[in-house]
Amino acid sequence: MRIALIGNNNAVFPLLDWLHTQGVLVGVAATEKDNEFFKNFEAVCIQKQIAPRILSKKNTTAQLSEWIETIKADIVLVMAFSHKIKKEVLILPKFGFFNIHFGKLPKYGGGHPAFWQIKNQEKQATLTIHQMDEGYDTGPIAFELTFDLSPQQNYAMLELNFGYLAVNGVYLLIDAILRNALQLTPQLTGNHTFYPKPSLKDIVIDWQTMPASEIVALVKACNPWNHGAIARINGLDLKILELCIKSTPTTKAGQVIGINENQLDVSCINDTAIGIKVVYASIGFLAGETLTELGVNIGDVFDTISI
Repeated sequence: MRIALIGNNNAVFPLLDWLHTQGVLVGVAATEKDNEFFKNFEAVCIQKQIAPRILSKKNTTAQLSEWIETIKADIVLVMAFSHKIKKEVLILPKFGFFNIHFGKLPKYGGGHPAFWQIKNQEKQATLTIHQMDEGYDTGPIAFELTFDLSPQQNYAMLELNFGYLAVNGVYLLIDAILRNALQLTPQLTGNHTFYPKPSLKDIVIDWQTMPASEIVALVKACNPWNHGAIARINGLDLKILELCIKSTPTTKAGQVIGINENQLDVSCINDTAIGIKVVYASIGFLAGETLTELGVNIGDVFDTISI
């Protein structure tokens, strides 16, 4: 089988490597961007002596059509591709296009399911492989692979787990196709939820409404892509990157209640507290207790940021 792969995040590399090792990868493509992934993508392609197809944001239909016809792909696998693909392109490969989606469908549609699953404190995460149609994440499902979502996993860790699991999922997909045993299950109509890209409001800590567990989940969901969840104290804008839940007597929500050599302890609602271990500020990455050098003291209170 001749397999083409389109990917736009670092989680694609385990699958790219496996397909290349199996000798079935006939083409790889990515959308041109000035980011760390694109630099990694170019480096991996050079290392494996693969000539990648770089897709621009304009005329996607014509670019994909020409590429698929040139490499004569039997199937196209897609990971993190934000453009809708027209039916005239979807039917070009013998077995169509299949999307490798990092969330359960139809519950977690959209381009950022890893963020929302962590933020929503899901106990399990699901990799969904579905045949693509002209909608966003709406095609019939081929396989679902579910695994436990640890509260300690941040965004990048979860995406990497999805990336490795995608190898298993694609193996199942290809095996089923070759055995003529692939069964597709239509998604439940009326239950599709499309989560948007996280907005500023979604990544700001609200000390007045969030208990410690929610703050920890938000911080994990924002690390590393946003350098953490947004907070402010004494006029100093911060992004909290690493923290833990503390069993400490609490006071006012957002108030600093302890400073030691390892972290900054902050009171939260519902008799909960957190210990801030690492933050990011305009002057760099800092240990929590280093905030004392910037004038933060016990009794100071994190601001409520209005969006």
